Amino acid sequence: MEFEPANGDHTYSDAEKNFIGEHMKRFRLNDPRYRTRQLYDFIRNVVDNHGNLPAYEYNNLLVKLFREKLMGRTQEEVAKICESIFVIMFQT
Repeated sequence: MEFEPANGDHTYSDAEKNFIGEHMKRFRLNDPRYRTRQLYDFIRNVVDNHGNLPAYEYNNLLVKLFREKLMGRTQEEVAKICESIFVIMFQT
């Protein structure tokens, strides 16, 4: 899971690509030492609680958007989705 420009939604000029790349370097968005663990923690929490979505304040936009996508699904569906992601992405 890395930050990268959304190439499918927009055609970037070389200057824009350079700006985005420099921004990602400057803020170390893809540096493993500085990468946030918020999504990992959220998914682990959902898995550990068998599909129950935690009801605390989220300080990470990705987690907030992911939780919104899970809303309206059954507890079993949420558990299955999060278990699949956990196994694929976080067991390395």
